[in-house]
Amino acid sequence: MLDEKAKRKRLPTTFFDLTAHLVFTLLLALFFLKARGGWMWPVLSIIGGILIDLDHFIDHFRHYGFKFKTKDFFNHRYLDSGKCYVLFHSWELIIFLWILSYWVTWVTPLVTGMTLHMLIDFMISKRTNPMFFSLYYRWRHRFEIKVIMPERYRDKKE
Repeated sequence: MLDEKAKRKRLPTTFFDLTAHLVFTLLLALFFLKARGGWMWPVLSIIGGILIDLDHFIDHFRHYGFKFKTKDFFNHRYLDSGKCYVLFHSWELIIFLWILSYWVTWVTPLVTGMTLHMLIDFMISKRTNPMFFSLYYRWRHRFEIKVIMPERYRDKKE
């Protein structure tokens, strides 16, 4: 579990993270609206850029069952389980979707939004383990937070 100081630091970081995702995803949607016209590409880019975070609910419900507490969710308390799955946050999925977009055009705005989201997460998260966003790596290490998120345990000592 995180100490009180670490918990207080997490909420502003989460707010900044969500704000960055929203602003940059809306700019991407606006770009697609201007470049392509119509609503499909902007909507798909928003789905990719924002709804990728639905995988955090999987981790939350896996830890708490079907109880939802906003404060615990936004403080990432579900990570107290010692596991972190975030299945959609995966460079392997992104690469697969980019390849698929060659044949299925509508996948392009979806994967563009997801890629933007992942890049923002990579820059904001300050992960000390660059392999964190590899699903294979997380799976190989049984999704154990001590291995895939060592900074979480460094923060506890501060």
